[in-house]
Amino acid sequence: MWVLGSRRMGDPNWFYSTLSQSTAAIVGLSGAFMVQRVLMQRSEVASERFDLRANLRMFYENRIALEAGDAQQIRDRASQMVESPPLAGFDPFQTYVPEPSTGERLIHTATVQPGDVTGEMVRNLASVRDAMASYRDAFPATFDDFVGQLERDGEMGIVNRNHWLKAEPWRDETKPDPNDTYLAWLPFAQDIARERWRTLVDESRHRGAQVRGFRARLVPRSFYVLVGVLVAMLVVGVVVPLTQLTASSGASKLWLTIAFAALALTFPVYVWIELARLRNAGDFTRETF
Repeated sequence: MWVLGSRRMGDPNWFYSTLSQSTAAIVGLSGAFMVQRVLMQRSEVASERFDLRANLRMFYENRIALEAGDAQQIRDRASQMVESPPLAGFDPFQTYVPEPSTGERLIHTATVQPGDVTGEMVRNLASVRDAMASYRDAFPATFDDFVGQLERDGEMGIVNRNHWLKAEPWRDETKPDPNDTYLAWLPFAQDIARERWRTLVDESRHRGAQVRGFRARLVPRSFYVLVGVLVAMLVVGVVVPLTQLTASSGASKLWLTIAFAALALTFPVYVWIELARLRNAGDFTRETF
């Protein structure tokens, strides 16, 4: 009996078999827990992502796109007045000039009297036309462009190299009184645009912080560490021990081991794909993820 017991203790198949079974159980339980946690994370992220994306779209449509549209209207009206200024004796008509009050729309309706039109006013309107054209072109053209800037830079960036908008507004000029007529504001189209641009960038920076914070919480780094640990355990604790069993050394053992390894590795591959899909939630250009 003692000799028989020695043989059993010296048989490596017991060790490899026990190791592979124990490791397979641990990998299975850990993997099930991880899959459940990933699915829970997707469910939690979906609701937050929907609200954040809706907030970003509302900001783009109600602030950025509207501001760009106002700048286009001002540019068109100023261009029309430069090309065909009213003459003395014409009835007053409406035009668009920058609204000096912060927080209000850029569009402000002002009545231009024919007697107001002088050479200086035409030159100022030409400056308004050029400034508003450049101001309009500085905005992201689409919602996708806007969220791309937030994801990349954390704020709305300048498009088409309109870097004059970054200068300090009213640095070299005295800001007119808000109660002054539009004639007092016409020479300062660039300063008005710089001031409003800064306001929009500051507001977009807050949205950028929300986007970056959301993306940082999507996939905890521990998820990737756990996937790596599970793959290592699967290979070292299950696949390799199976190759060491001496029950059979024929071709069937080799092919069965290869087939098992390939099928077993589909599990961590599936988990990796789910993590990649979860990371796609940080791409706000997509409706879903």
